[in-house]
Amino acid sequence: MKRFRMSAVLAASGVMLATTVLAAPAAFAGSATFTGVSSTDDPSGSPYGTHCTHGNPAVNCNAYDGKLFVWLNGGPVSAAFGDGDFFFAVVAPSGQSDPNDGAAKLLSTDPYTDRSFSVTGGVFSYTGTHDQVVDANDPNDPSGTKVRIGLAGDPDEGYLDSPNGGGVYILMICRMPDGTQPVTSDNCKSDAFKVTESSNPGGGFKPLTATKTVTPSHERKVSWGITKSADPTLIYSGTPQSSTYTVTATKTVLDERWGISGSITVSNSNADPVQVDGVADNFLTDSGLAGTTCTVAPSGGGSYTFPTSVTGNGSLSFDYSCTTTTQPDYATNYVNTADVSYTDDQAQSQTATAISDSFTFPTAATLESGSDPESVTVSDTNTATGSPGTGTVISDTTTFTYSRTFFNNLCQDYDNTASLSTGPTADATVTFCGPNAGGLTQGWWQNKNGQQLLKNNVGSACTTLNGYVNGYTSPTDLINVDGTTTKQYSTGSCSASGTFSYLPSFDLYVFGQANSSGTGWSMLLSQWLTTTLDTASYITGKAGGPALDANDNIYNPDGLLGLDECTTIGDLLTQAVQQFSLYKDDKSTVTALSSMFDRINNNLQPSCV
Repeated sequence: MKRFRMSAVLAASGVMLATTVLAAPAAFAGSATFTGVSSTDDPSGSPYGTHCTHGNPAVNCNAYDGKLFVWLNGGPVSAAFGDGDFFFAVVAPSGQSDPNDGAAKLLSTDPYTDRSFSVTGGVFSYTGTHDQVVDANDPNDPSGTKVRIGLAGDPDEGYLDSPNGGGVYILMICRMPDGTQPVTSDNCKSDAFKVTESSNPGGGFKPLTATKTVTPSHERKVSWGITKSADPTLIYSGTPQSSTYTVTATKTVLDERWGISGSITVSNSNADPVQVDGVADNFLTDSGLAGTTCTVAPSGGGSYTFPTSVTGNGSLSFDYSCTTTTQPDYATNYVNTADVSYTDDQAQSQTATAISDSFTFPTAATLESGSDPESVTVSDTNTATGSPGTGTVISDTTTFTYSRTFFNNLCQDYDNTASLSTGPTADATVTFCGPNAGGLTQGWWQNKNGQQLLKNNVGSACTTLNGYVNGYTSPTDLINVDGTTTKQYSTGSCSASGTFSYLPSFDLYVFGQANSSGTGWSMLLSQWLTTTLDTASYITGKAGGPALDANDNIYNPDGLLGLDECTTIGDLLTQAVQQFSLYKDDKSTVTALSSMFDRINNNLQPSCV
């Protein structure tokens, strides 16, 4: 084979990779397309293409009978490659993600500087150690000048054997934005070729050839759910308070897969039929993606039966599909191969390898049947700032946080509902217990309105008061009952006019004596008596009067008198009398009870549930 080096600057062109015309990547903006690798017995002589075993040697040859017969083809000088610094590399299948020196799947053995070339102002320049020729006899180059660089360096065994059992190699051409390595795969374009050493590349039995199509896919199934919470969910307060709501719409990927599909076509250029023993797709090996499965079967269902025959000068096609659960590198150009096992005319097992065009996987997924949409609308019955409001479109898991302020008398539930356009809803309820209602202060009972109300309803008021003190007659009780002095309350003559035990007069005396000296029990008695009068039932002259219900729950956070945190006003009034002998000398308890009744009388103590 006659070859020679040329160090002169040659007019630039497009660059040919194997098999297929490929569009230049974005990084190669303004460049020509890649159109294939080429081979010839003598690149400057004739006949053309002796060592190409499959395809048009001048255009799309993708199988050769020796590594040293594969050349990088510069194409016609009239094509524009685009200015920049480049290198080429031979890698193993699935090695497209890293063509740099030292990469695990790099097969080129010499440094990238020996495989680098540049284009400046449309002029191609290569000064490395690989053989470089100008072919003036290419029938597809009317201009008569085509540049070629041998993929094998000096010596000719310039790249390692492919680990692929079918002898498949990947040629990559990469732009070097910084004029040096390393580069990323999105700066590269790749294509595949095959080398099969043959002792009889000429006549006789002609090996079967195989080609394949490839269509990549990306499918998944998603589901949307929604949750809603509030913190706090129960509020006891005499003043306005807020609760924080959290709404989370969660997108879950139930299933996601990437795949390829297409057909594998086996061609027989012999006159006699040839037996096909089996067809296998090599996507797992080609891609290196774990969790890959491949099936060669009719796309409409069923299966193929092997062995089968391909007729003389005929072809057979087999559908295939492969799926993987491992996310591929969307920037990587993958190549898929398939092996066709057949029996030659000497009853020997042989293999034909089909090589696909390079391809990338789509980032956007097609939704499987039964999947929720990729985007949904979130809504909330509460339209406060920060909530999804009447509708917010989201495409991924999203959390909304907002606050709401509450205030009311007694206890009230506030329900909020969040919903998705796909149907799910989530609720959160906040219970706000505001101040009790219906109390009046001791000052009101001392004035003419309170005194007149008592005089008009003294029997009803006495009945209520007697209910709280019934059975507690000791002079040392909170309220001195049935004593002999005119300053004591008499259950028997509560409504008798003309005596001090006449209720309006007794009340005025108690209110007038209230102070915090000693343990403060006189102040407690005054507040206790006020609360008692507030809970009585008044029929005559009730306008502007109290409406405190003894059965209303009241918040007792300190557990006074051993009662529950949520207790009734009536229980608190009763136990204040019944337990007086136990706490009368404890100023802190006396003061706490007095303050509790004072807040109730002023409608400030929170209700509870």
